[in-house]
Amino acid sequence: MLEEIAQIDSRFKILKKNGVVRLEGCKTGINGQLTIDAEIFEVTSSFHVVEVKKIAGNTLEYWKFLDQYLKPLNEMVWVWQRYEQQQ
Repeated sequence: MLEEIAQIDSRFKILKKNGVVRLEGCKTGINGQLTIDAEIFEVTSSFHVVEVKKIAGNTLEYWKFLDQYLKPLNEMVWVWQRYEQQQ
């Protein structure tokens, strides 16, 4: 998902290291460069948890990022859960 965001929004670039995907802003803001890490944990083979956290940068920019790119995923999870319950 973060790789797709970096392709869509040229303000970000992707780095991968030790199982962590890092999204870095290309511009340095008031509090430095916005840096976001995402790490995927496999709870079971069919259940994964993704931890997303701000490492550096402006908190307001981070919240805008969450609103624009990650909050729409919430709807996807709920749709998937309803689908599972119907079967």
